Amino acid sequence: MKITSFNAGTLRVPGAEPFVSHCLLIADGDARVLIDTGLGHNDIAHRAELLASFHPAVAPALDPAEAIVDQLGRAGVPADAVTDVIITHADVDHVGGLADLPRARVHVTPALLAAITEPADPATAGRLFAHQWRHEVSWAAPAREVTSPLPGLIAHRPDLPGALRDRILLIDLPGHAPGHVGVLIELDPGAGPRWLLHAGDAYHARGQLTGGELVPLVGRLINEFAHDPELTRRTVGRLAELDGRDDVLIISAHDPADLRAARDLAG
Repeated sequence: MKITSFNAGTLRVPGAEPFVSHCLLIADGDARVLIDTGLGHNDIAHRAELLASFHPAVAPALDPAEAIVDQLGRAGVPADAVTDVIITHADVDHVGGLADLPRARVHVTPALLAAITEPADPATAGRLFAHQWRHEVSWAAPAREVTSPLPGLIAHRPDLPGALRDRILLIDLPGHAPGHVGVLIELDPGAGPRWLLHAGDAYHARGQLTGGELVPLVGRLINEFAHDPELTRRTVGRLAELDGRDDVLIISAHDPADLRAARDLAG
């Protein structure tokens, strides 16, 4: 199994190192599984609509070279070789590349599927943007709940191809967005951690887990972006506990330091 990290959408916030949109490609045999898709060409084509959706303090680069489909192509992975996509949630900077990968099966939990196809309230519906969902999405069967290897967290098993079916789980990490999940990957045996947890937007900056100081604007944005701020804080607390374990490496979707750590892990 090979894991490769990509930044599929730089996000600039005043006073902070630019955030990234951290996507993972997991390759095993003929399977190519992408975790999150960043911002895509469709978003660049709808630049005005997209920019209107962002907080005024956040400036997405909207660089065509960062589109995940182009980065995969430069890495020798054509779009039609991506067999499956897992999304952590349906926010604009996580699903924008889906339209560039129309042949991939998309994996979600029942709760996340409902948040996308039958949003329960205006706030949930307001997180969706029509131009990102106009293509026909090939939904896989919703992931089924299974016993979690992480105590206190609910796990779901997606119907992935080959050996990856037994090595990847979706973990409920609620608060930031309806149906939000992390993706837990069992790594190859070795000297490093056993598990890699892509936590999506359950946290945005590593200081949330370590008690480190946050750029004040970043701290405010984290609260403003949260669908349920109190539930978000509880999830962050659980992740902070896990972060102290040697057998789990936790990364987020947006912290650039986490992108570097994941690349170091991959060698």
